[in-house]
Amino acid sequence: MDPVGTASELPVPLFAATTERVDQELQPELVKPAREKIEDWRAAESTDDDRFEHYEGIGHYFQEGKAPATTMEYLYFGGNVADYVVADVAEWVHEVSET
Repeated sequence: MDPVGTASELPVPLFAATTERVDQELQPELVKPAREKIEDWRAAESTDDDRFEHYEGIGHYFQEGKAPATTMEYLYFGGNVADYVVADVAEWVHEVSET
């Protein structure tokens, strides 16, 4: 599976977001892969309407929380997506809808 390659072939604007909520001291092996993901997206063929964001301190469900994330957080989804993530997506939708 190659999500970046597949997305590069789509004839529509793209918003891709990666997350990183790791404890750099307890989980140093997770820091580099998390940051490499967004670099893969940024290196992909894209249009001027594409937007790529990397959110530190945000978990898989785009929620803020303490690092490292716990297993319970993955099993029980609760709460809201971080306000600034919603704002970024809304801003991008507004921008691409005007083009």
